[in-house]
Amino acid sequence: MSKSKRKKRRPALPAAEPDRERPAEETAELGWIDALGADSVVSDWVYTIIGDYEGAALETARAKLTRRGEALGLGGEVAEKARLLLPAGGDAFYGGGVTAFSQCPYPALRCGAWEADDSGVRKGNEIACSHPILPLERRRDSETGGERIRLAFRRDTVWRDVTTDAAVIASQNAIIQLARYGVIVNSQNSRALVAYIADVMSANDLPVVACVRRLGWMDGEFIPFRTRFRFDGDEEYRPVYEAVRCRGSAEQWRSTVREAVSAGLPCRLLLAASCASALVGPLGINSFIVHLWGTTGVGKTVALMMAASVWGDPKQGALLQSLNATRVGLERKLAFLHDLPLIGDELQIIKDHFENYDRLIMFVTEGSGKSRGTASGGIEAVPTWNNLLLSSGEEPITTSASGGGAKNRCVEMECRELLFADGHAAAECFREHYGHFGPEFLRRAGELDFREMYGVYFGALAAGDTTEKQAMAMAALLTADRIIAGLLELPPLAPEHVSPLLTVRSEVDAAARAHRWVMDWASEHQDNFNQNGRELWGAVRGGALLINRAVLEREMTKAGFSLKSCLAPWHARGLIQKSGNGRFALQTTLNGFRTSVISFLPETEPAVSGNGRDVKSGGDAVSARQWNDAS
Repeated sequence: MSKSKRKKRRPALPAAEPDRERPAEETAELGWIDALGADSVVSDWVYTIIGDYEGAALETARAKLTRRGEALGLGGEVAEKARLLLPAGGDAFYGGGVTAFSQCPYPALRCGAWEADDSGVRKGNEIACSHPILPLERRRDSETGGERIRLAFRRDTVWRDVTTDAAVIASQNAIIQLARYGVIVNSQNSRALVAYIADVMSANDLPVVACVRRLGWMDGEFIPFRTRFRFDGDEEYRPVYEAVRCRGSAEQWRSTVREAVSAGLPCRLLLAASCASALVGPLGINSFIVHLWGTTGVGKTVALMMAASVWGDPKQGALLQSLNATRVGLERKLAFLHDLPLIGDELQIIKDHFENYDRLIMFVTEGSGKSRGTASGGIEAVPTWNNLLLSSGEEPITTSASGGGAKNRCVEMECRELLFADGHAAAECFREHYGHFGPEFLRRAGELDFREMYGVYFGALAAGDTTEKQAMAMAALLTADRIIAGLLELPPLAPEHVSPLLTVRSEVDAAARAHRWVMDWASEHQDNFNQNGRELWGAVRGGALLINRAVLEREMTKAGFSLKSCLAPWHARGLIQKSGNGRFALQTTLNGFRTSVISFLPETEPAVSGNGRDVKSGGDAVSARQWNDAS
């Protein structure tokens, strides 16, 4: 199909030639396209001018325009508009016909030797598909560089679209997967359908759209606050992705939050934790957990809504997530949020999926999932995350039997008093006003040297009686709080304000806590260390407490401790004695039977830390003298 020869006047452009009359089919002097700015490259007058070109001039102009759009970060929009310049019918230059689907909402595409109309797609006797189908765009993952292809097809008079991996449409075996979406493809026509789609993609400049599959930091930008990216992740997470948005009044939100964080430490640190989640990656520190616990009715759920409203919609199922998930489900939630906090109410509902809280804590703070194979062969990308878990429950997340690693990675706060003067009004505020503070926090953090702030706080905290990981977690919270304080016009928290929440070194020391537990356990069951008791678990001889090794290992395992890992530290601290041949277990006779026992030595007066805790054992220990008296 040819156009009548016409002349058009080209508008003046920066860095372009002066206006002059030019023939429509001219192929030279197209440099003006390279001078287009971001506003001009999507303006209708540009496409009106290029629409008058023919043949090679049209093809060259479309290619230059598409490249200019990509250079300006507008590749998808420009390519979509440039497709409208395609002739309605074929001509010699295009090497064949174009798609001719009636009532098609998408522009026609060159299809070479294929005939593509309402009866389907064919080439001679070769049938690619019995209904209309065509590729629409290439979706490029901005993180991995991988591509997915968006296809449109018509079944039952309705146009639908599906997006699939580029590898699927390139394989006659894999493309059969499209049948699950309604495309008529099987082993008979799969080869031809692969060839047809490849020919159409080769003959047309399909739009290339920058896409993301998760939230958080990417190439120095925070998703989804940059609109040049399009979401192309799992559809089950689309509601969460779209929940990160603004609504209502920023000032109304500020007023409610300022009152809440001024009233007590739990709300203040929870707000800091929500914001600090975005700093974990840039600071290069480990993830950690912030947990509120206490009786029902104090406002823990509303506090979590406040934390979620920093970034967007705090309703359940949006940014307030259910933690009733399997290990794989939780892994995918963490990886999708990536730098935004995972905020979940009632942590205890997930405990059964991890046997105990210690396993859950270590999994969340590890920052990466498992390597898994794919159905089509190969290995899936290992999911990673840098975010914090903000949770609530009726009980602490760690106990006296928790491992040192678990205690190290948690900041726990008990809530005994109401967190909000009017919890119902606060919840209503967070439902109606949200999403303004997160972008503001990121902007302000980018203006400040928050890494230097973090370093100062970390140095001050690490100098005290706590561990490096606890100092790291609290320093991140204090850094976020300092930025928040400036935005809310409040005085920032200081290390002394949060020091009571830090775990001291003796509490993280698993061997010290296990020794304290053993002494408490033995004191509770004194009758079992007496010849007249119902069960004989050991004895007190010469000031030493002898405990049957099998009984001790069984009871410690029930309490969550490992006897084997405690023996060497106990001996190094002079808490137990070895046998003559260097073994930790001694052989002795109890009630006439030869028995293997662990011999606990008498303790000297325990050194007491500044907070009143026993530095050596983690608490008050039962002395050998008390045992002798009791026996």
